[in-house]
Amino acid sequence: MTALLVFSYYSNFPGACQAEWIDDKIRSFNHINYNVDIISSSCCNSTHNSCSRSINVPSISFFDFIDELKLFYKREGYINFSNFIWLPAILVIGLPLDLIIFLLLKGNGEGRWSWSLSATFAGIIHLASIPFKPKIIVSTGGPASAHVAAIISSKIFKLPLVAEFQDPLAGDGIGRNSRSKLFLQILEKFILLGADKVVYVTQKASSDAQVRYPRYSHKITCVYPGAWIFYSKNNDEVEQSMELRSNDGSPCNSNVLRIIHLGSLYSSRNFDLFFSSLDDLEADGCIERGCVKILNLGHVSANIFKSFTSRDYASVQEPVTRRNALRIASNYDALILIQNTDSRSSLTIPYKTYDYLNLNKPILGLLANNELHSLLSRSSSYLADCRSKHEIKDALLRLYLDHIHNNLRIPERYSFDSIPQSIKFLKLD
Repeated sequence: MTALLVFSYYSNFPGACQAEWIDDKIRSFNHINYNVDIISSSCCNSTHNSCSRSINVPSISFFDFIDELKLFYKREGYINFSNFIWLPAILVIGLPLDLIIFLLLKGNGEGRWSWSLSATFAGIIHLASIPFKPKIIVSTGGPASAHVAAIISSKIFKLPLVAEFQDPLAGDGIGRNSRSKLFLQILEKFILLGADKVVYVTQKASSDAQVRYPRYSHKITCVYPGAWIFYSKNNDEVEQSMELRSNDGSPCNSNVLRIIHLGSLYSSRNFDLFFSSLDDLEADGCIERGCVKILNLGHVSANIFKSFTSRDYASVQEPVTRRNALRIASNYDALILIQNTDSRSSLTIPYKTYDYLNLNKPILGLLANNELHSLLSRSSSYLADCRSKHEIKDALLRLYLDHIHNNLRIPERYSFDSIPQSIKFLKLD
């Protein structure tokens, strides 16, 4: 098998989208006969079933180090004291570095910049100690510190690097302030300079980067990540669970449209316009009252939770494992995808989109991204601009009427399997 070395701050961290993203890739790398070693953060699980070797190192930053200890303890119930071997470096280097970052960027964000130091050290030691060097180094994020560590390691050992931006580093609404925005733009250029291939995950983010950096345009490409297909219509485990049942296990009324949202609700990603649209449709007699049920499976921020649960047809369930979430979603009539209404959405595609497509269920998409609209249009989804009440009412009514007339537009098999996408991802020429 061919060897790969992956740098990713998050990996094998249940519930974290960035971790699920790279874990899907690693499964796919294994499927196409790549042997994977990974360097990730100390807040992640150290036993990675899809990797030959998982190396977990903490951030040098004192504040990030403490945060990683808390994250690990909250999930696992104990503290991994082996990380304290890094404490001298954290106190001597990390605390002054925290101060410098705070002064330069006017705050500490989610970049986990100090992790690039410990990850670089781990990468050099690992590459120097193994007899057979990897064919390619891969970096992804999430925290962009992974790219820095990967670039340094790739240059020292003269290995090709494929760097992937799960979210772009530059663009409207990106960066907490002017200093942070400038720093991220400099970092993006540094990554483009150091990597052999830079992958963006939307066509718009890719084309915008080519305009910003025409000198490096030959390195820039777009590859939709896809997702590992855990369940499909051909999977017996799902087929056995497809009988319509309500949350309490009793048979459902076929006139009731049951919609599920997987993931968190916060800020402008909420159901406000959806609820207002449904109120109007019920008041007009277009939809019978009580015939639309909503479940949000995931965290709901405090300022949204009260208004969401005040409606008797809307409920919230605490997050579950990804596999269980997909199993639950397979029992619902339709999935709902909601984007933020701000400019960030124009450059990003939520990772859950690929899980949704792989479930092959009707999707009600409230979107602020033309590219995502085009992508979902291929699957015959019910789509609307998330800022347009008129469009939301139209899409919701079409979905409801198709449901009660047993005419839901379930498409021909249209999935985004991470295996072929990963083949494109690793291709260097």
